[in-house]
Amino acid sequence: MDVTYINLFVESVDELFSTVLNCAVQMGQIQKTDNLLVNREIIAMFGLGGLVRWTVALVLPVTTALSVTERFTRKQEILSDYRLTEIVAEIVDILIAGIAAKLKETRPDVTLGTLKVFQGKETTRLAPFAAAWIEVAFQSELGTFQLRAASGE
Repeated sequence: MDVTYINLFVESVDELFSTVLNCAVQMGQIQKTDNLLVNREIIAMFGLGGLVRWTVALVLPVTTALSVTERFTRKQEILSDYRLTEIVAEIVDILIAGIAAKLKETRPDVTLGTLKVFQGKETTRLAPFAAAWIEVAFQSELGTFQLRAASGE
């Protein structure tokens, strides 16, 4: 598993939060896991394809997702589950664009998969394949969240 990509994903998350949300993030613990289950968080997942294959997920507890969407929209409002996931998708689209721009410099063969955003339920798997996942924890004034990535190489 090439950590260059993990560093690129982490750098892109940092840039997203600092430029779009005007919020600093602190990277916390990094751990590896083989069985990645989620609870009731908001999960934004996308893939990278080509010669390099990755599944990347941004996992936000609902409280963090609400804080992030309030900062992004500059509104404090009651959101339906659908609207919450819709706004998270807009934010993660910006993250994906940043990752894509960085990858195009060194890996023009990389393609981006479709973004899927959903609310997890206990024992929901993030991806249909068995893989070693890297989880990077983050803290910010908007709440905690994780970046999870698995290589299909």
